[in-house]
Amino acid sequence: MNNLTNITKYKLLAPVYDTFMGNQLFRKSRIKAFSLLQLKAKQQVLLVGVGTGEDIILLPKDVNIVGIDTSEAMLEKAREKAKGSPKILRNMNAEKLEFADKTFDAVVLNLILSVVENPQKAMLEAVRVLRDNRKIVVFDKFLTDNTKPSFARKLLNLIRGCLTAAI
Repeated sequence: MNNLTNITKYKLLAPVYDTFMGNQLFRKSRIKAFSLLQLKAKQQVLLVGVGTGEDIILLPKDVNIVGIDTSEAMLEKAREKAKGSPKILRNMNAEKLEFADKTFDAVVLNLILSVVENPQKAMLEAVRVLRDNRKIVVFDKFLTDNTKPSFARKLLNLIRGCLTAAI
């Protein structure tokens, strides 16, 4: 997907994004993914594609969170959720992270690799900024080979396709 298209698309989606992506099904899956990290106090966590900040509210309060996204509209929603806590939220491209090598104890890529222009670059950047022997969590909407999408997935893809075509 084109990065410029993403910026426009998510500007339109920001007001309603949580209605669809903040539901219990996604929340339970995200909580399960975060449990794999076994985070400790003061660890540095990077949320790539932080979006509206749904992941911020699921992480322990004592970890240091940096969230990045290319959509300023989505970041505004995330800033509302992060009020009163020391979270850093920045407008940044997942394919060109502006952090030094080995900066983070954990990197989370939730629902981002399927929408960035070059997922391989985004993944390489995530690995680059990750400290040795630390963890990356990828949570996305890929299907395994020979798996047919459900009706709900087909409907969401149709809606997403219409929005993208309108842009």
